[in-house]
Amino acid sequence: MKLRRIFLVLLVVTGAAALWLSYADTPAGHLARSLVARHVPALDRSLRDLPARPLGERLAEKGFALGQPVLIRIFKEENQLELWMERQGRYELAMSYPVCAWSGELGPKLREGDGQSPEGFYFASAAQLKPDSRYYRAINVGFPNAFDRQHGRSGSFLMIHGNCVSIGYYAMTDAGIDD
Repeated sequence: MKLRRIFLVLLVVTGAAALWLSYADTPAGHLARSLVARHVPALDRSLRDLPARPLGERLAEKGFALGQPVLIRIFKEENQLELWMERQGRYELAMSYPVCAWSGELGPKLREGDGQSPEGFYFASAAQLKPDSRYYRAINVGFPNAFDRQHGRSGSFLMIHGNCVSIGYYAMTDAGIDD
């Protein structure tokens, strides 16, 4: 397993280096350098092993239980997803995970196909869980919400998902989305 992860990191870094050498002084080269600078450190953090103990056990140690209401906060710049859970009418930080990849720049998603990952407040229900996603498993974040639609923003099927590839989504790796 560890050898496969090392190979994956080498493959990503080698591919990024080849892309950079091919397009070093072009707009594509500048974009490639910025993507590598932003996502390779996050990929390295994401490839660390998640705890071997089941999530339910780790939550129980903190006084939480599976099935409690959940709030998910994602911080693009920090490449971090936080899982907050309700306890006695208040939400408290329960778990934190590295985001392997997200696309676009800081700032909101404006239109379908712009490659931006959404920013805002979204509601997700059990009906929005996708256990059969192309990217292993996924949660549809519900973009656009009423605020987005009121401001003319468009897009569809924006997800938090497994794998480590993003085209407008938040990728958590398969292990991260499993947890």
